[in-house]
Amino acid sequence: MLKGLGGRSLGLKLILIGVLILVLGIPLLFVNVLTWERSNRAAEVVAEVGASLGGAQTVRGPLLRVPIEYPEAVRATEEGEVDIVRTATRHVLIAPTTLDIDAQMETELLTRAIYDIPSYTTTVDLSGQFNIDALTDFLPDDGTVLWDEAHIILAISDLRAFKAPVQMTMGRNAEPLVFEPGSRLD
Repeated sequence: MLKGLGGRSLGLKLILIGVLILVLGIPLLFVNVLTWERSNRAAEVVAEVGASLGGAQTVRGPLLRVPIEYPEAVRATEEGEVDIVRTATRHVLIAPTTLDIDAQMETELLTRAIYDIPSYTTTVDLSGQFNIDALTDFLPDDGTVLWDEAHIILAISDLRAFKAPVQMTMGRNAEPLVFEPGSRLD
């Protein structure tokens, strides 16, 4: 106990203890504010690095988009005969009947100032087969499949993250095809 306070009142002792708690609580408050500021800055750095690397990715597909051209009656006469016939086009999307996905992921630790941010690089190989016989279910009478305008669609959420172009080979020993941006979907 402090010398000279032995005969003092209990109220004075409680006031001194309260003052000591306040004086010792100020450094603790500074440490808490610094911890809060550093955790917010760490979240900002992770968001900045994620934005520069492309962020999370969602890959959908592959889908085979096949245009079908068919005659369509625009106007009929009162006698039931077709007055005007035009050629209409619709597109059929075919999902693969088999799809194998092989993904290899590597991690890397990036350092920004005092922060370490994990980064992931993934190589994804897709292989599958399309059953084009199912297309006959959607083919109207007198319809024609326009195979020269068919496309493979692979929807990717953010292309900024790609370090190499997306490539595809069809069949065995084929030349790789490079995908172009844009899905051509409405």
